[in-house]
Amino acid sequence: MSIFAQGESNIWYFGINAGLNFNSNPPTSLLDLPIGSMFSSEGCSTISDSNGNVLFYTNGEKVWNKNFQVMFNGNNLAGHNSSTQSSAIIPYPGTYNFTENRFDKYFLVTLDDYTVQAPIAEDKGVRYSEIDMSLDNGLGVVTQNKNIHLFGTTTTEKVCVVPHSNGCDFWVICKVVDSNNFYSYHISSNGFNVNPVISTTSFFVDARPGQMKVSPDNKLLSYVVPSSSNYEGLYVFNFNNSTGLITEKFADTNANENQYGTAFSPNSKVLYKCAGSRIYQYDVSTTTNNDFIASKTIFISSTSGLQSMQLAPDGKIYIARPILSSSSGRLGVINNPNVLGENCNYVSEQQDLGGRFCLAGLPNQLNNLKPHNGIVIENELCNSLQLALENNNNILNYNWGLAYVTNPQTFISTSFEATPTLNIPNQNEQYIITCTIVSECYSNTYQLLFSPRNTNLVIPSFNLLTNTYCQNQTPNPLPLTSVEGIAGTWTPTIINTTIVGTSSYTFTPNQGQCAYQATIEITIKPNIKIDFQDTIICEGTTISFPSTNGVDGTWYPTNINTTQNATYTFTPIDNCGQSSTWQVIFLESLSDLSISTFNNTVIVNVVSSNNMLLYQLDNGNFQYSNIFENVSFGCHTIKVTDLYGCTELSSSVFIFDYPKFFTPNNDGYNDYWNIVIENTDADLYIFDRYGKLLKEINQNEIGWDGTYNGNKLPSTDYWFVLEYDECGVRKTFKSHFGLMR
Repeated sequence: MSIFAQGESNIWYFGINAGLNFNSNPPTSLLDLPIGSMFSSEGCSTISDSNGNVLFYTNGEKVWNKNFQVMFNGNNLAGHNSSTQSSAIIPYPGTYNFTENRFDKYFLVTLDDYTVQAPIAEDKGVRYSEIDMSLDNGLGVVTQNKNIHLFGTTTTEKVCVVPHSNGCDFWVICKVVDSNNFYSYHISSNGFNVNPVISTTSFFVDARPGQMKVSPDNKLLSYVVPSSSNYEGLYVFNFNNSTGLITEKFADTNANENQYGTAFSPNSKVLYKCAGSRIYQYDVSTTTNNDFIASKTIFISSTSGLQSMQLAPDGKIYIARPILSSSSGRLGVINNPNVLGENCNYVSEQQDLGGRFCLAGLPNQLNNLKPHNGIVIENELCNSLQLALENNNNILNYNWGLAYVTNPQTFISTSFEATPTLNIPNQNEQYIITCTIVSECYSNTYQLLFSPRNTNLVIPSFNLLTNTYCQNQTPNPLPLTSVEGIAGTWTPTIINTTIVGTSSYTFTPNQGQCAYQATIEITIKPNIKIDFQDTIICEGTTISFPSTNGVDGTWYPTNINTTQNATYTFTPIDNCGQSSTWQVIFLESLSDLSISTFNNTVIVNVVSSNNMLLYQLDNGNFQYSNIFENVSFGCHTIKVTDLYGCTELSSSVFIFDYPKFFTPNNDGYNDYWNIVIENTDADLYIFDRYGKLLKEINQNEIGWDGTYNGNKLPSTDYWFVLEYDECGVRKTFKSHFGLMR
């Protein structure tokens, strides 16, 4: 069903100060008209902006602004309030004001009462005036282009406004009295073309009341002639809104009633008329006149005097009846006018007017003021819709949206194309299709309620090699055809294995494939790799395999060798596990220690391939080097161990040497001769070449100065005897040295 989404027809003023507000649903009665300010026994018109705010209204004789004041120069219009359709309001193409959501200029066509005879013939007939809404601070002014004569000295009291197929212009349709001709006036940005397109038919009628209406799709015209005419009946014509031409289609001349009102259903397939207490329904989708007449259904109303019929913005048809003496008068309503038969649901006194009075007329509103009057489903595919907008001319941009009926404000599919394809995610839901357009002439929003027909769609399935991958593993390509043979595309297009976690991949069937979308879950697992620290063990130590932090797997070799170095490999059972190695370093207990000395240097030798040995001299720091330099004379302890304590070796070493000469000349260098041995009990004796004892030196003395009994001895060699304790063993050492002067 189509839904009117524009506000230009949302305010109605009619009858005796009566009004309805269709900005709410259901509509509410309006009581804002000052008493005595509005009287229309029949014809009237109202126009609002796109937001449903009233701009002005008229009964054909006067025009009032939104403040309920007669518009400047708005008196003495050439229409008559007792003309069935005394007026019609037409936008001036090319003047749409996007800021104010209205046109800046409008034309107002007025029709005289066919029974009134004016003194001057030119005062009668069909005329038009121009209204400029930019004047009088936006309240509007009737310009000097007022009551411009179009044709006739009397009228058929009927006028229709139809949007042009070009998307911007309009047609104004009138029937000429006592003629076979219809006049269609073209209104464009160039103004009101007073030279009409003339359509000559076999339909000849005199001046009679009753309504003429155009269908919402702008293709049909209905025309009612009351019973007092030779042409009484209901007539249906074809209308071409590209050329303005009118041709005959159907006619029902078997009425014999004073029929007055007529209206089309929103879908333009059902036509109504009313007379007295009867409502007639016709199916205009039939192809022959006999079928058209045969489709007639009659409903008897509980109230009589039914007059004007008007399709409202809420998609319902309202019916007036002139109740002049009662404040309880209500409008009848056809609630489901698209439905043939009793289910159209006519309620005779449904709409309250808040104590105001309705007469014979309702506003001659143009519900489709803006010409793109329907969303068209060009093609319903298995999981998508191909859409278009009727009369899509001069449109600058489109904004399409598809939403669930249960959440109409949230679009699940959108497009900015003129003829889009929107995806339908679920065939078992109802949807609202929305199209908002901006044209060269105006902006507007249209909606369509849609229920999918295809309910037996295939659910694609896939035989994947795996749904689980390791991080950074090369994935298998996603299949572009399902097990059922459904071709489509994936979003995302390839499996991303760089991010750990579970992700969704959606398969969308290609256009024309009768299948739902399908979603699969792909899990990316982290790579498992355990780092083991190498273990060093001493000879004879028993150890176990290290912890794997709960990861199941196998070791190879399966047993630990504690007698030699070995490398072991752990392989996780998981498909995302990576093998890791664990090295066991075997340290033997060493015993082969030897020490060599050179002057003041000690070299420690241990027979081993172990490069983790540490060496210590006395109680000093352990070092990696096996060489100790500048070692003092005396007994020292050498210790050897390793980083892990697998080896503990110890040995003593004695360092001894003596000066080979001395120069006792008091120059501060080598003036004394002595042998100093630390940590050792030693006795030193000096002799001449004849064995004479010259000097006995204790360890705490500075040494011998080369004298004997105060006399300087000559330069020559002298002998010494050293008795000392070599690491607990008493030894004697003899040798000689030189005295040089």
